[in-house]
Amino acid sequence: MRKWTIGIGLLLAVWLVLACAIRSWQRGQFPSGIALFGPVVTEDAPGLREGCTAIVYRLPEESAARIAREGMGLLARLPPPRAEDPRNRYQPWHATPLAPEPHAFATGALNGCSGRAPPELERLADALGRPGSFYALTANGEGILVLAPGARLAAHLYWG
Repeated sequence: MRKWTIGIGLLLAVWLVLACAIRSWQRGQFPSGIALFGPVVTEDAPGLREGCTAIVYRLPEESAARIAREGMGLLARLPPPRAEDPRNRYQPWHATPLAPEPHAFATGALNGCSGRAPPELERLADALGRPGSFYALTANGEGILVLAPGARLAAHLYWG
């Protein structure tokens, strides 16, 4: 009985460490000056060379108001994301609507990695199509950060 208890305890400890590391990586996709609640949606569909990730956070009211008020001026002053891939850096922030070029492959994750888009992803897709939100694409277009202060949502999306 004691061996089972120790074994289960060790498994839970490993799971907890991994869960904390994943959460830290997820939050590290955003610049440190952006306050986030959540995540409220987490979808992941890994593939051999391709995959899908959709992580949506709630923006605190004060943070959403600051982003809406200061806009590009605030975003230009923020440091790059802590977990940014040095081989595929995020490009400068842009105001919405999302430009047709360069192609943002990452928007494929707005359909949901499981094939059914949660309402938060639908609201982000809407926010990307009209003024009032902001986005930053990775160099290859497979990753995107979205800040939608009107919807109080922030997302890290990856498709590719």
